Amino acid sequence: PTADVYCAIGECYEKLEHMEEARENYKKAVKLDPHLADGWFGIGVTLDFDDRHFESLHFYKKALELDDANPDYWFAIADARYKLNQFEESEFAYNKVVELNPTDIEAWLDFSSIYFEQRKYVQAIDVMADAIRQNPEASELYYRVVAYLFANGQYNEALNFLELGLATNPDKFYILFDY
Repeated sequence: PTADVYCAIGECYEKLEHMEEARENYKKAVKLDPHLADGWFGIGVTLDFDDRHFESLHFYKKALELDDANPDYWFAIADARYKLNQFEESEFAYNKVVELNPTDIEAWLDFSSIYFEQRKYVQAIDVMADAIRQNPEASELYYRVVAYLFANGQYNEALNFLELGLATNPDKFYILFDY
C-alpha cells in the first residue's frame, strides 16, 4: 500500500462515480504522502461531484500549492468558483488554464460563457477570438462565436464565422443550435 496505489484506487472509484469510496482512498493517499497533489485534487473532485463546491476549493488549492502549473487544477478551481458565483476569481483561474494549456477547447468555451451569461458579449467575443487564434481548426469555437456575435447584433460578422465553421467541420453545426 503506497500513496500512489491509493490514489489510483481512488481514481477508479471516481470513474465508477462511487465518490465516498474514492474520497476514502484519496484520503489514505494524502495521509501517506501529504505532497501528493493528485490525492488532494481527487478529494476536491469527489466533493465537487457532490455539489460541495466550497469545500472542494480547499482541496483544489492544496493541490495547486504543490503543483501550480497544472492546468487541470486551475480548471477545477475556475469551475468551482463559477458555480459559487465568484466570477472574478473564476475569470482569473480560466486565464491561467488557457495560458498553461491554450489547446484546451473546453476551457476556452467555459471561459467565454462566464462573460456571455453576464451579457458581456464583447468580452465573450474577445475570448473566442483568442481561442480561435490558438486553435484555428476547432470548429466548436467558430460556432460559439457565431452565437455571441448574433447576441451582440453583429450579424454580418456572425455569418462570416458561420462560413468558417462550416468550412472547418460542417458536421458540428448543431453546436450553434444547442448553444
